[in-house]
Amino acid sequence: MIKVGGVLDGRYRVLRELGQGGGGIIFQAYHMTLQKYVVIKKIKDEKVKALDVRKEADILKKLHHPYLPQVYDFLIVDREVFTVMDFIDGHDLRWYMDSGILFSEQQLLRMLLELCDVLEYLHGQRPPIIHRDIKPGNIMIRENGEICLIDFNISFSENGGRVGGYSYYFAPPEQLSGSGYVPDVRGDVYSLGATFFYVMTGVRPRESSLKSTVVENAYSKGLFRIIRKAMEKQPEKRYQNIGQMRRALERQAEGAYRLVKPLAGAAGLLVVLLLGMALVLWRREKQEALFAQQYSAYVLAASSEDGAERVTDGLEILNTEGFARILKQRPKQKAVILEEIADGYFAEENYSSAASYYAEAAQIQPDSIGQMADVRDQILALIRSGNLEEAGHCVEEDGRGLSNETLQYIEAEFLVAEDEKEAALKQMDQLLESGQERDLLLRCCLYGAQYSRETEGYDRELVYLKRAEAYADTLEYHRKIGDLFLDIWQSDNKKERKKEALAGAERCYQKVCRDQNAGYVDRLNLAMILEIKGSYRDALELLKALVQTAPEDYRAYREAAFVLYGQEQQKPLKNRAKEPILYYGRLAQQYYGDRTDDEQMEQLKAMLERLQGK
Repeated sequence: MIKVGGVLDGRYRVLRELGQGGGGIIFQAYHMTLQKYVVIKKIKDEKVKALDVRKEADILKKLHHPYLPQVYDFLIVDREVFTVMDFIDGHDLRWYMDSGILFSEQQLLRMLLELCDVLEYLHGQRPPIIHRDIKPGNIMIRENGEICLIDFNISFSENGGRVGGYSYYFAPPEQLSGSGYVPDVRGDVYSLGATFFYVMTGVRPRESSLKSTVVENAYSKGLFRIIRKAMEKQPEKRYQNIGQMRRALERQAEGAYRLVKPLAGAAGLLVVLLLGMALVLWRREKQEALFAQQYSAYVLAASSEDGAERVTDGLEILNTEGFARILKQRPKQKAVILEEIADGYFAEENYSSAASYYAEAAQIQPDSIGQMADVRDQILALIRSGNLEEAGHCVEEDGRGLSNETLQYIEAEFLVAEDEKEAALKQMDQLLESGQERDLLLRCCLYGAQYSRETEGYDRELVYLKRAEAYADTLEYHRKIGDLFLDIWQSDNKKERKKEALAGAERCYQKVCRDQNAGYVDRLNLAMILEIKGSYRDALELLKALVQTAPEDYRAYREAAFVLYGQEQQKPLKNRAKEPILYYGRLAQQYYGDRTDDEQMEQLKAMLERLQGK
């Protein structure tokens, strides 16, 4: 039997349970041979009976596509069957929908084209592989913004026989009809259309009459036309394959379907009244569209902002006069904004303000999982602010729904506040041995790293930071852990430890920079890490890309000059070139101007003077 903390098949250390998919229980594990994180799915017993496991394994292992998780293994251990595949960082489309995020048409087209790409690949296998369960929960968006189509291992079969389940709202009508259904590619066409109909409208197919409930004003008519054709009830009226749908989407992306319908003219008082009513509705719709745009941009960009920016941008939305009615009607989205503001204050160590916003977020979403997370964070903020009495009262009054692991962690935070740091670490270490709540385990690792630096030294801190990497699942945490690795590299004198810390920093910042929300400074930091490592060519490529992004920012030119200098120093003296160094150095000085706040620019100035023989 698979057990958290145990080792499966001598290769996979099981870290935590992730949940349950359509085919079985899912775990995160660490592949000790490949040294990477993987997902292990234990297939439910009733599913095992329907599978030719070895045949299934051969089909899946031969699939290689950037928008599919790589399948590594099928295991049979003690009569239980497991699949092993890539661990995908990110969230599924269902999470984005639940968070109230509105995608732009450009984003939707990119996702649709990527999905068409991977489905064409699957359908092009011989024999064709049909997914048969495309839905929001099975479409992941990676940290770098690319999609990944998951949960296909139970759905595939070569002979067209039904293996695995389907989702009622997104399955084609013929699949629901029962007997005599033979899956073909047009079923995946329908499910893809139905999924994005839901993403675009918030209405699940079959929930109600589509014509009467959908207001098609957020996206172009052309895109809706493509989605509706994919969703035709009769298979012969749909796109007959994914390639046809892809070509229609490509034309849409080029603007071929963008039509503007002119308003018809009219006269008389009735028209004036109707126009007045239309103007009110138009203004309301425009305000709601503006809110959706600002809300989505804020939530998606929050992970790349520092705490102060997150607070400022969130408060701007809350305090916009025209959004008051909308926020009242959408408490869930208001709660998300409040939580982001609270997180920003927490990051800035303004714990009392953070506690207030967490409390407000908890009040407007009672009896939910989100409320318990807000209560937990409110308590932690109160403890960090030194208000232990109120924190204790909050635990007694509002903490009844908190898990035992959360209460154990809160107790450890109380110990830290009372300067019982060793006892706190012991409590957190116990939680690390038996706990399963990822966020809490990550917090324990970060505290362990901090405490170890103060008491036991860098070796122990490195152990905690490496463990923290396993639990980090957001850009912010990857960045924070990377910065802690860099602190060790800068502070330590032991060569091997410095090398280990620099490698950790590179791993973290590579993950950060794969995220589409990574910022200029993130990429600059990665370039500096690559420079220190001696990977001059990779560093220079990254810096050239930054120059294209922000041509008037002096920092990329500054680092390019340093990188080129380091690269030239590796050559014999007679072969060294100084012109490229001088070129980037002078550009850095030009855009830096008369400022005096960057010590590295003084170092650059001295380096350039040496090269010019001054």
